[in-house]
Amino acid sequence: DDQQAIASMMHAQEVDPTNLEVLLALGVSHTNELEQAAALKYLFSWLHHHPKYGTITPPELSDSLYYADVARLFNDAAQMAPEDADVHTVLGVLYNLSR
Repeated sequence: DDQQAIASMMHAQEVDPTNLEVLLALGVSHTNELEQAAALKYLFSWLHHHPKYGTITPPELSDSLYYADVARLFNDAAQMAPEDADVHTVLGVLYNLSR
């Protein structure tokens, strides 16, 4: 059940707000629950805290996240590191959010 998973991961995220695994899982779980704003928040946060991609995330964007902006950033990340499976996973998640 995604709601129980979200509750558990929220606790983990409070303990370590930069844990990439938790941020990614929260983004996926919120997508499964059709909660686009929350999903975008956690997926953007994953990108922002990632050591490879943090430099491509403008801090001012975190205040007003739009699907197109987050998708563009993940496409940029995929071009930077085409071998990164997590980035491609998120692109699939974002595709589901766009439907």
